[in-house]
Amino acid sequence: MKEKNRPKHKGKIFLLLTISLALTVCSYSCSGTKKTNNKTEMNQSTTVLTANFDVSAKTRQLIKDIQDELTEQKNSINKYVPSKKIIDKYNIIQIENSFHISGMMMTNETFENSSLIEIGVKTGSQSGKFTTVQIPVNNFDLFLKNEGIEYFEVTEKTKNN
Repeated sequence: MKEKNRPKHKGKIFLLLTISLALTVCSYSCSGTKKTNNKTEMNQSTTVLTANFDVSAKTRQLIKDIQDELTEQKNSINKYVPSKKIIDKYNIIQIENSFHISGMMMTNETFENSSLIEIGVKTGSQSGKFTTVQIPVNNFDLFLKNEGIEYFEVTEKTKNN
């Protein structure tokens, strides 16, 4: 049998070229576009609604429903627009260009009305420690942090028979 005259290194060169090509393809595909969020974007999409005071069961459900929509929409509370389902279920009203949650709050001795005015809450009738309020949905998180409030309850939609 005749032995072909070929360089001994040809097989090794072919192997090295194949490995180099494979590594290049792998590194190119691994360095593709990755979605990253800066801290501002992450904070906007992770609004957590937590009340610093007692709330009614219906209010807890409202908080959960809003939180679920915020998570689903990947939106911040500042840009949130409630769905028709939430508007109807919780009797959310539109005043001018913003949506408001109607309810009743009970305040404590540290309560200052100016803290509500700063976030656009409209106050209504008052009886002792109880006051009716209309809270802008986009500032609901700030309302829930108010230390001068002891209790909050969303108003129920009245049913006509």
